Amino acid sequence: MITAIATLDGSGEIELYHPGVAWLGVAGGPWRFFVGCSLDEDGTIQQVRNMDPLEGGAEFVVGGQPTTLASNYLIPLEVATAAALYFLRKGAADPSITWDRM
Repeated sequence: MITAIATLDGSGEIELYHPGVAWLGVAGGPWRFFVGCSLDEDGTIQQVRNMDPLEGGAEFVVGGQPTTLASNYLIPLEVATAAALYFLRKGAADPSITWDRM
């Protein structure tokens, strides 16, 4: 899974599912990533927030559609993989990472 995230090139995404209704998606690459998740039946989306963003957004394919993302939602590989690994283990958003509810 870490290798799969590291090989993203901006034109694809990885979706992870946990038993029940929880999912987490990672898009972007190769050096900045977007992570979003939904953990409950109401479908509320949470996105990882970069508290120290670089200047400028980026365009990635998310859900099959070209999407322009602001820099405050673009995170380094290490944060993207940490969020994905925690989700796989716990089926939840990593509390050590800042998330925005959308």
